[in-house]
Amino acid sequence: MEYAREIQTEQGITILLTTHFIEEADRCDYLSLCWSGKIIDRGSPEELKRKLTFKSFLLRPKDMGHVKKILRIWSVSRKAGKWNAAISCAAFQCQPDFSCELSSSVEELIYRDPSLEDVFIHQTGSKIQ
Repeated sequence: MEYAREIQTEQGITILLTTHFIEEADRCDYLSLCWSGKIIDRGSPEELKRKLTFKSFLLRPKDMGHVKKILRIWSVSRKAGKWNAAISCAAFQCQPDFSCELSSSVEELIYRDPSLEDVFIHQTGSKIQ
């Protein structure tokens, strides 16, 4: 990837790369995400990530029953092994309230911005194989 970037910069050329490695795709200037032979989305990695209006989070519950009740109330879904807070606040302004409700029922709660893998999962409903 470093060598390809070096050639691109020195010679001012476009390089077409195909990859199944999300880390490589995340370093590209522009992407076409493909699934089952069809382009499902296009844009820079940052543009694609900004389209998602949710934050993902990881949690370690102390009381899974209580956690499930809270997640249902907040319309949180689970896709491909990750919890996605599908709250419509683009900047996730509800995060403090959500965190407060969960605080007594979890050992750990970690938020993160959407990744390119989240974009792929959101678009296809499947993990990258």
